[in-house]
Amino acid sequence: MIKGDLISKNILDEIPEKPEGYYKDLFDRFKSLISVKVENETEIKQKIIVPVFLNVLGYKNFNAEYPYKKDRSIRVDLLFYKEEDERDKLLVEVKNRGVDFDGGAADQTKSYLQFLKSEGIKFGVLTDGFRYRIY
Repeated sequence: MIKGDLISKNILDEIPEKPEGYYKDLFDRFKSLISVKVENETEIKQKIIVPVFLNVLGYKNFNAEYPYKKDRSIRVDLLFYKEEDERDKLLVEVKNRGVDFDGGAADQTKSYLQFLKSEGIKFGVLTDGFRYRIY
C-alpha cells in the first residue's frame, strides 16, 4: 500500500527514454547486489546500498553518516551526489532487515528530508537493501 509523501507519478513521467536493454541490464546488476549476504545495517550500506547507487544508478560521490547541524543536529546514513558540485543530492536512510517501514523509520526519513530541503535535497530513500521507499 502506498501512503502519502511517496514519490509522485509526475516525477516518474520525467524519466527520459533509455536504449533497448537498458532496464534489463540495470535490473540484472541490481539483482546480483541484493543477493549478497548481510548481517547488519553497516553491511547493508557497504555491500548493497553504496554499490547500487554508485555502480547501478550512476551517482558519483557520497558521504557516509552525513552530519548536519543547524536548528538541531541530525546524522543522515548516506548522502549521494549526482554531480561534482553536489547538486542532485539524495538522502538515503538505511535500516536493518525486518524494520517496520510504516512506523518511526518512515517518520525519521521524512523528517530528515523536510529538515534538509534548504540544502537542496529533494528526495529521500528509506531502505533495508531489499525494500526501497522513495520520498
